[in-house]
Amino acid sequence: MLRSSIGDEPRKMDQGDLFSLSVYQDALIYFVQLTDTPFAISLQGSSGSGRTSLMTAMRHHLCAKEDDPYFGIWLSAWQFALLKDSSQTQIGILQGIVNQLASLTKANSSQVARCRALISSVFAVNQNEPQLATTANVEALKNKEPESAHNKAAASAAIPDADLKAVELNWSQAHDHHQPIADDEPINLDNVPNWDAEVAAVENGANSAAINPDREKERAVTLQVPVNDQGTIAVDGSEVHGDITQLRAELSALVEEILSYNPQKRGLLFFLDDFDLLSSELAVDLLVLLKNLVALPHCVLMVAINYDTVVRGLVKKWGLSTDHALPERYFRSFFDRLVQLSFKMPRYSAGIRDFIAHMANEIGIFSEEELMDNEMAQKLYATLEVCVAATTDHNVRKIKNLLNAMSLILITNEMQYATEQVNLNAWDKVLLAAVVGLQFNCPALFNLMANHPDFLHWDEEFAAKEYLPQLNAKTREVLSRQINGELNGWKEVVARVALSHNLPVGQSCQLLSLLDTLARTLVEHYRFGAAEVLGPLFAMAQLTHVKGAALQDMPLSSL
Repeated sequence: MLRSSIGDEPRKMDQGDLFSLSVYQDALIYFVQLTDTPFAISLQGSSGSGRTSLMTAMRHHLCAKEDDPYFGIWLSAWQFALLKDSSQTQIGILQGIVNQLASLTKANSSQVARCRALISSVFAVNQNEPQLATTANVEALKNKEPESAHNKAAASAAIPDADLKAVELNWSQAHDHHQPIADDEPINLDNVPNWDAEVAAVENGANSAAINPDREKERAVTLQVPVNDQGTIAVDGSEVHGDITQLRAELSALVEEILSYNPQKRGLLFFLDDFDLLSSELAVDLLVLLKNLVALPHCVLMVAINYDTVVRGLVKKWGLSTDHALPERYFRSFFDRLVQLSFKMPRYSAGIRDFIAHMANEIGIFSEEELMDNEMAQKLYATLEVCVAATTDHNVRKIKNLLNAMSLILITNEMQYATEQVNLNAWDKVLLAAVVGLQFNCPALFNLMANHPDFLHWDEEFAAKEYLPQLNAKTREVLSRQINGELNGWKEVVARVALSHNLPVGQSCQLLSLLDTLARTLVEHYRFGAAEVLGPLFAMAQLTHVKGAALQDMPLSSL
């Protein structure tokens, strides 16, 4: 049945393997079946690269049936973070884990009750709002007149009176000149001036007794995990006091209890999804917390989190700026302590044409008449693949969004000109895919081409009128080598647009490849110029274009 759009749902088990990725999936399944425990795996990949689909497949093959080797525990960190602050999110995830574990053991298990009680002792839990058991809110809870014996117990259990010897490195206080960076800022991992002196200052500070001076510098930097028997842990910039060690022991005992009732199972497989959708600092806090509480014997953790997210979270937590960052080995040391294996999502390239063709047919991009000639259909899909892949970087979610935008544009065009003889032919639709793709890949170039669609005649004079920066010799050499040709005419203008918006080399080359495909398609299949063919397509594509402020709408002071 024909439909108008493609949903953004993980791949179902009854759907075909359009990308020929089953070999990677099967290899990871085999690895997890035989792995030692505890073990943590990070799934590396951009949003839309298929990590949730992979974890769904892993759960289906390893946890769905009674005779499968693992019980599956699934947690979407993003859902737990909705309408909650950092403290509430961490509490909610711990409670969610215990609730799912409770479903695997006997009803009214005393072990489950102990775990739930210990979560309350690690965190100060008011009746209305849970909070981390920081020194400030626990003291407030102690000084408040308790309304019940339960509140008295919570106040006394939340934090011991003894002085806990914990180390917390607060780089924002140690370096007042450091400014936190935004999540989307690039990170400079060059060597830090006077790093030895800075570490020595920390090691010789008030809490120096808690630091083993024989440890590596990485230990001093990454000391954000329990450091004593009472389980003090630094989360969200505050000391959290509670019996973390006991909570870990009780969770381990609960796992053993579950497996004692199900001896055919090897253990538990935790699927922790959407960590990259959280703030980078919260993602790091959660990863540390779960690593210390859930990385237990018989347990495997599979976390959808990128190394870059961990780096950004640590940079912000330590108060580092882009011009004063740590050498990468310190970030890598921290990451390697949390994750034993990183799995990079394969790039969808082998089956991308089949996927695009399948999805395009699902929503009726091409008519049956346009696809009757098999040779013609192959040419259409080959060119469509180039246009879509060049603007989406083979990302499944972006491909779906592009095709959805095309579907709406085509439906609108059909209704708008229902009484007129204005139809788009098959090659018009291929070019429309390239135009819509420019919206996602480079809005600046889309806007420029929408105003000046005759791009084949762009030259130095045009670039000067648009105030585009000149290419230096090194940039020109790199791009020329990447495209195996000279940068001249419209190609140089496109490169200068990319330079003006600081686009990566790879994305710049994709744009050049896309416009080269447009140029060849215009020459081979049209008798009109680029402006006559592309102008109407850019006008149609405005329907789905998210556009920033136009030049004429910007104040002079901002230029």
